[in-house]
Amino acid sequence: TDATEAAQLWLTRMAVSGGRAKASGTYRISMPASPSDPDGVAALYMAVPKSTRPTHIDLTGSRWNYYGDPDTYMFRFFQSGNQAFWTALVVEGGYFDGSNTTDPLGAILWDDMGQSQTEGMHLHGWQREAGDENAVAIEQRNVDSWSENCKHRNHIITNCDAIWRSSLASGGSGTFSMARTELGPFFCSG
Repeated sequence: TDATEAAQLWLTRMAVSGGRAKASGTYRISMPASPSDPDGVAALYMAVPKSTRPTHIDLTGSRWNYYGDPDTYMFRFFQSGNQAFWTALVVEGGYFDGSNTTDPLGAILWDDMGQSQTEGMHLHGWQREAGDENAVAIEQRNVDSWSENCKHRNHIITNCDAIWRSSLASGGSGTFSMARTELGPFFCSG
C-alpha cells in the first residue's frame, strides 16, 4: 500500500507542533501528482518550525522504499530564513531504499537547516545512470539562508553514487556557508 499521503500528513503535523514522533514499519513512498514540497522536487516535505521546541523524528526500525519519479528526492526538510534562534531538528534511524527508482536525485535534501542532525540511518541504492549529477544519500543545500552547525553521523551507506553533497540552490539567495558541518563516522560499501 502506498503510504505517501499518510506520511505527508504526519510530517505536516510535525511542522505545526514540533516535539517528538516515532514511526516503525515498512512504507512505500511515491511522487505525488501534487507534492507538498513547494519546489516539487521531493515526495515528502517538512517545513521545520521555528520555535523554542525542538523536533525529533525517530525512524528506528522503519523501512522507506522509494518508488518515485526520476530527478526527485524522497525527503526534503526545509527551514527558511536567517534567524538567531534555530529549532534543532533531529532525524534518527530508518532504512531508506532508492533501488526501486530510476535515476533519483537522492534520499534526503537538507535545506537551510541550522543546528540540526541526521543520525544512524541506512541509505541504500541511491544511484543514477542518466544526467550529469550523481544521486546522493544526503544533500545539504542553501536556498535563502545557510546550513550551519549541522551533524550527519553514524550512517551506513550502501550502493550509493555519493555520500554527501553541499550546494547552493539554483537561483537561490543564500550564502554557500556550511560552517561547522560534522560528517561521519560513516560505513560505506558498493
